[in-house]
Amino acid sequence: MLATKAERRSQAQRRDEAEQRLLEAAIRLVGSEAWSGLRWRRSARRRGYSRGLPAHYFGGKDGLIVALAST
Repeated sequence: MLATKAERRSQAQRRDEAEQRLLEAAIRLVGSEAWSGLRWRRSARRRGYSRGLPAHYFGGKDGLIVALAST
């Protein structure tokens, strides 16, 4: 089913949503595993994204920890 104009999201909205979902998945992983055990593949897969997307948004674990600390 196609989305109506009112339901369509902009690229910026889709990007923000993806970033938020990745952060939420990372928060759950950090809560259940040691930081050293955090893997991009698991974080992305839990939210249905490719494993390269977290690195695209955050650049690496350091960028992710900064983003997590900012939330």
